[in-house]
Amino acid sequence: MVLCVAALCGGCGDGPDQVAGTSAHTLPPLELAPHLDLLRAIASAQPAPPDEQARAELAELVEASFSSDASETMQQQALEWLLAHERARFALEEGLRHAEPGVRSHCAYQLGLLGDRTAIPLLLWRERQEQGIEPACWIIGALASLGNLSGLPRLATMLTDSAAQAAATPVVDRILGEARRTPPERTWEALGAELATLHEEWLARRRAAPATEEEPALRGRLAALLVGLEEFQLRPVDEARTVFTRLSVVPSDLLRLALSAEERYLRVHSIEIVRELGRAGAPLGEALLPLLRDPVARPYAVEALGEVGYAPAAPHFVELLRGEDLELRVAAASALGPLGDLSAVVPLRATLNDATTPMDVRVRAAFSLACLDASDAGEGFLRERLDRGDYHAPTIRELLDRLERDRRAARAIDAAEPLPK
Repeated sequence: MVLCVAALCGGCGDGPDQVAGTSAHTLPPLELAPHLDLLRAIASAQPAPPDEQARAELAELVEASFSSDASETMQQQALEWLLAHERARFALEEGLRHAEPGVRSHCAYQLGLLGDRTAIPLLLWRERQEQGIEPACWIIGALASLGNLSGLPRLATMLTDSAAQAAATPVVDRILGEARRTPPERTWEALGAELATLHEEWLARRRAAPATEEEPALRGRLAALLVGLEEFQLRPVDEARTVFTRLSVVPSDLLRLALSAEERYLRVHSIEIVRELGRAGAPLGEALLPLLRDPVARPYAVEALGEVGYAPAAPHFVELLRGEDLELRVAAASALGPLGDLSAVVPLRATLNDATTPMDVRVRAAFSLACLDASDAGEGFLRERLDRGDYHAPTIRELLDRLERDRRAARAIDAAEPLPK
């Protein structure tokens, strides 16, 4: 969702009288504090980059290890020296930006073997930016070796492209082999389907969790990304959202700090991150709920609470559904279904059947009703709009697709095993 700058420039209140259309007296208090400096302090746990001389030496080792110009003997010796170096991870991460695709591929592969999870945020961002087929495959493979399967949909897509199949195959074989997953038939379609299933199961296992104390460098790198949310450039925001929404285990403590930050850009962008986490962000629902008091953040908080499935928000959403603010009514109507609270069926049905209600609200109420009610009233209403052509067709198709995705995800959750702690 594109954030409205004008809205962000508004004031922030936390009193009950400032929360129109919801039972504000039952909401937890909104307690914001300046957290940017605290996140900066956590970010300082990252090791400082090597000095210029060490950086140059490491770059030479990367060049000698992986460049096509070096002999095989030289490559082997240089690689041993490189991997023995205390800053090997830094050198390999720098190598992901090398001009030669082959060097980028080798560096990604070695980062996966190195087993240092601190590399995950950068690998996630580099995978997003990488245009080369082979380097992208090996970055996805490195992430998989580190327990992150977020790149599998892209890898599956490569299997449908004859020009990419040769580069993708060894990475696919490695990932499926490590997961002990072998399709009954070795066809491109079967391999892609196995990757898709593995990805859905991984998504179902994701979760928000407390800090991992034994990985301060990883926490520091993630905190640095949150610090960037308060900047006005788009890239830091894009990078933070790319990384946090694709992590296997989401650091809930860092996001709680960001959600309760006085710094408004940090706060609102963090709500958007949690929204994109979906059910993996469920433990953060308690931190989102007070933000229904925040005039700046309220519409985003409604959507996020629905996406993470925080059921205690349902009574507040029902009140918003009956309110006067159209934006909040639409957001509440969309969010009630993903919450999974069956008590919302009656008010949603009433909203859907009220011809005086704006169609934007009725369409979202139909979507939520389809999420909650086994009858076809909600989904039937959406398909009727599509048949009659009296509402924005791409929106209807998106809602119908979302229903199917959510049903598939529910099946995957039922089948998945939890991630090890």
